[in-house]
Amino acid sequence: LIILLTIFASVGQKKSDQLKKNKQKIENEIRDTQNLLNQTRKNKQTSLEQASILRKQISNRESLITALNNEIFALEEEMELNEKLSKTLARKLTYMKDDYSRVVYNAYKNRRLNNKFIFILSSEDFSQMYRRTKYYTTFAKNVKRQVDLIAQTQREIEAKEIEIQNIKNEKTLLLSGEEQQLKHLEAEKKEKDKL
Repeated sequence: LIILLTIFASVGQKKSDQLKKNKQKIENEIRDTQNLLNQTRKNKQTSLEQASILRKQISNRESLITALNNEIFALEEEMELNEKLSKTLARKLTYMKDDYSRVVYNAYKNRRLNNKFIFILSSEDFSQMYRRTKYYTTFAKNVKRQVDLIAQTQREIEAKEIEIQNIKNEKTLLLSGEEQQLKHLEAEKKEKDKL
């Protein structure tokens, strides 16, 4: 499940990168048409040429706004995916902690009944002693591995929460950029109406 969610996140990242490239292209077109507008204003050329360029500028701004909306939507999908992954990791962490606490509790409960050394030394033969020693070694390794997995899962959850916060910040920036583009669009429409 985690691997599948990671694959979806990478696909979402590629989609986000493509949207950013598209946005950059549209912003360049807006900059070019703005330069053309400035040139026509300076040269006092015909109003028709200025109106045509202004219509193109308005069209480019509308395209940029659409691209920003698409990028915001892609970020929301990525954030949703990361939140689901974070919840899955939290459930896994809870399960691992419960399992670990059961193991520790049982080990503590049985420590008086089975003193490790007495248990090993009371073996009937060398083979049984080896198996008992191996059992304790394996048990200790498994407990350590469980502790490591719990710590690793906690780090993964923290990383996902940071990633979600970064996505939220990026989304906020995109929304403010969209608001600016809408203001520019309204100003350009008013200017077009004056012509």
